[in-house]
Amino acid sequence: MATNKSKTTSKVKFKNLFWFFLASTSLLLTGFYAAEQSDPITLSLLIWCNFLGVFLVYRLNDIIDQNADFSFNIRNFFSYTLHKVVVLQLLFVAIPLVLYFIDPFVFLILAIAAVIGTLYSISFKIGGSIFRLKNVFLVKNILIGVIWGSLVIIGAGQADDPLIHLVFIFASIQVFIGGIIRDIPDLEKDRQSGVKSFPVVIGINATVLFIHFVNLSLLFYCIFQKYDQILLIFIAVPTAWRALNIYLLGLAPKNSNWSQWMNLFTCVLILITFLTLVNYDIINK
Repeated sequence: MATNKSKTTSKVKFKNLFWFFLASTSLLLTGFYAAEQSDPITLSLLIWCNFLGVFLVYRLNDIIDQNADFSFNIRNFFSYTLHKVVVLQLLFVAIPLVLYFIDPFVFLILAIAAVIGTLYSISFKIGGSIFRLKNVFLVKNILIGVIWGSLVIIGAGQADDPLIHLVFIFASIQVFIGGIIRDIPDLEKDRQSGVKSFPVVIGINATVLFIHFVNLSLLFYCIFQKYDQILLIFIAVPTAWRALNIYLLGLAPKNSNWSQWMNLFTCVLILITFLTLVNYDIINK
């Protein structure tokens, strides 16, 4: 019995989360600085919780994805010592500190994002078939976009500022696109697993055209809304990067450079662009 379990455990191949950590932290920091926050304790706790959340959600997703029937085996998950340590740290250290130091609104957004992220991965048996939110066409990508976009609100600690609204919407749409980009190299795997991703449903060429359209639509929307010129620069730089990313992906759909680091670097570029404009006193808030 123990032998079988260890074999199952050893078969799980976990993805490298470096760029996921960097991208998600960048969105968190963008919200933090956009709201002109300065509390180092709040920032440290939010970054810590983000690391724990990204780690647990993607580790959970990897284990379920690599199970033959997509079921969640809790013993398998906790057979990893690192998983035990991270969960204990989350329950008995991170959450109590967040409840004490962080605004209840931020804690609520964190909790909702964590629950949705978990439900996104877990499978449910309905009748004789397996149901997963991530297998539903469009739902998967919308959830990923909103969850990652909410990191901007979590970092800002509020949601009633027009600048925060803009950054949240822009980040959510860019992550929505990024999720579709990551689906393109997984076309055959998703098709075999029953995942209704964009490439599976409409094909790679149509998917590339669709995400080009979505990427450029927000830029034109902002132009028509007559946002301040500097905010348009903030939107235009990551949009141009994304357009190049999609173009290169269209040329070589299986090249992991375009679906991995270049894809996730869009979130990093959002932070870099924002901080550059702020440091040169270009954005007037």
